[in-house]
Amino acid sequence: ITAIAGKWHLCRFGDYPGDHLKECGFDEYCCWYKSEEDGDEKYSRYKDPAIWQDGKVRIEKGKYGPDVFFEFAKDFITKNKEKPFFLYYPQVLVHKPHALPPGSKDKSKANAFPAMVDYMDKEVGKIVQVLDDLKLREKTLIVFSGDNGTDISITSKIKGDVEIKGGKGSVTETGTHVPLIASWKGTTPTGVVLKDLVDFSDLLPTFAEIGGANLPKGVTIDGRSFAPHLLGKKGTPREWVFSQLGNNKLIR
Repeated sequence: ITAIAGKWHLCRFGDYPGDHLKECGFDEYCCWYKSEEDGDEKYSRYKDPAIWQDGKVRIEKGKYGPDVFFEFAKDFITKNKEKPFFLYYPQVLVHKPHALPPGSKDKSKANAFPAMVDYMDKEVGKIVQVLDDLKLREKTLIVFSGDNGTDISITSKIKGDVEIKGGKGSVTETGTHVPLIASWKGTTPTGVVLKDLVDFSDLLPTFAEIGGANLPKGVTIDGRSFAPHLLGKKGTPREWVFSQLGNNKLIR
């Protein structure tokens, strides 16, 4: 059984009177309602979020979007703990508009982005805790990844004093190179850092191999499974990754 919680940014939900996400392969969903023609601001993903679920939109007054999506994810895992499940959890954090999340002690506007990153980190930790409580960690592969570089308005520091300016929206190192962390308690090697190239198209064949599923027939699969890496083996790493944004292209 499959589910998605959080951000689905591949359509305007108003254009799909039916269950678009079920047509895309998700049995259940709880997503931020995105309406391109109205802009991001009309339907909030944070305070008083607009939620798209079961083919209907509702406004969750007095609630915080990431909390709503977490509760849905928690409930989905809990009720399906006895059978195989796939949960896609694209968080709405940490996206503009940058705003302080609930419980922030430092109320300065400059602290909004790091506070949102911290809140996201805690949300991930809560999902891991749910799996621990249900004794599912040894049965569950967790893959965490960024999807874009950091917003261009943000400058971060690494190694103390090295400044890195965000490159989201550009086909550059800071616009396309993001973290990918995999954890499968008792299976994946711990404390290992690999420099092998991985592309998002690699996720489908990887999950299929791990889950013992067949890939779709009659479809060209661009991805390459990195399942061997998750088992501590060398596998067949990619020699290149292709990225494109509009007419701008990058081959790493």
